[in-house]
Parts: sequence; C-alpha cells; structure tokens
Amino acid sequence: MVFNGGYDAFLKQIQILVLVLFPACLLGMESRVHSMHGTWTEIDKLGTTVIFEWERFDGTTKQYIELLKKQARDRAITLAKHMEIVARVFINHPEQLELVQDVAEKKSFIEMRDCIVAEKSMAEWLEHAFLSICDKLESELASKGPGDTIIFIIVAKELDGTILGFVEFNINPEYPAGDVQLEPLGVLPYAQGRGLSRFLAFSILRLWPVTKRIFLGTMQDNKDVYTHLGFTVYEDAGGLG
Repeated sequence: MVFNGGYDAFLKQIQILVLVLFPACLLGMESRVHSMHGTWTEIDKLGTTVIFEWERFDGTTKQYIELLKKQARDRAITLAKHMEIVARVFINHPEQLELVQDVAEKKSFIEMRDCIVAEKSMAEWLEHAFLSICDKLESELASKGPGDTIIFIIVAKELDGTILGFVEFNINPEYPAGDVQLEPLGVLPYAQGRGLSRFLAFSILRLWPVTKRIFLGTMQDNKDVYTHLGFTVYEDAGGLG
C-alpha cells in the first residue's frame, strides 16, 4: 500500500472496528471472572490440538510487565509488516513529520523511517521499542500504581509450548458496561491459516462473559482480518470509551 496524501492520509488509514455480541453470560457460558489464570484447548483447521493459556492482571502490575518482556520478540515479529507501512508514509512524505505534535510519537516515527532507509530489521527495532515501553511502565507503576484496568492476555501454543499467537484485552472502568478493547492480535507467520485469529478474537467470551461489544483500532490494510471475523467499521469513534 502506498499513501499519496502524507500524514493526514495516514491518519485516515486508522480504522475503528467494533463487534456487537450477545452477552455470553446469557448463553450459559461458564464465568471465569474470579480466576486469574488457566488453560483450555481447541482443534484448529489442521486438526491439531492447540493450547490457549490465559492470565488476568488487575492493572499494569509487575507480573504483567514481566510477561510483556517475555513476549516482546514474538509481538514484534507479528507487527513488523504493518509498522513498515507506517514508516513508508514518512519516507514518501518527509515534510509530514512536522505535523506530528507529540515529541515521543515523532521520535518513534523518525526511528521507524530510518530503520527502513537503512534496511535494518523492523522486528528488531520493534522488540527494542517494546522493551522500552516496559521500562516506562515500570516507572509509572512505581510512581502511580497499577491502575484499575483489567487486562487479559491469551497465548496460543503448540502442545510442546511453541508460541503460535497472542491477544490482549483491556477492560477499563471508564468504558460503557460490556465494552472490551482488543489490543494487537498477532499470529506468527508459521502459524497462519489455522484459524487461530478467530479463536483468539473471541477468547474473551470465555473469560469475561458479560462482554457486549469488542472494539479496536487498526490500519486499513489490516481491516479485512477483522471484518472477516464479523467486525464492522465504526464511524463515530467518539462513542467508544
């Protein structure tokens, strides 16, 4: 994908998608709201048994940050392609960097752009960026505490423990009742085509059965992944959260 309109065009490529659900609790699904971790298994499209391992965190705790550190490499690999698209916006339109007001955001865009120009690994840059975010979260934890957002992280694994994919869900008390935010969902390249995205996207129903609506923001080039699962583009982003 090539953007021809600079930063403004880039911003328009960010889509808010939403999936409205019939609350799982009304379907008799078992509630795991009071548990903090566990596993279940599913059979993928290849007929292979996949383990889904989940953990709940009441805020950005030390344990949550440590798990993010462990997942940094795998998360970076799954997001590298889309971050390359973002970086190329500023390669094609360098003047648009001046429109970015946030200093930290501008610094990240410049580093991503330079990574592409120097033909370096975007995955390696992202891994370093994730670890830097973890350092920032640790500082915020020490100064502000963990906060009151409930976080679920679900990881799909082979029986031998090999990681196949992951997803994170955030439940903020400021959201309307039943709203859940889906953070980046990633399936590693060697595990794609097995139906894992669907299992991961809907896994929150097992863990938070009062879910009525799942929403997320994603790049337009990645929209089809979610519309295929039943998500639709939400025109009024201001109505979320």
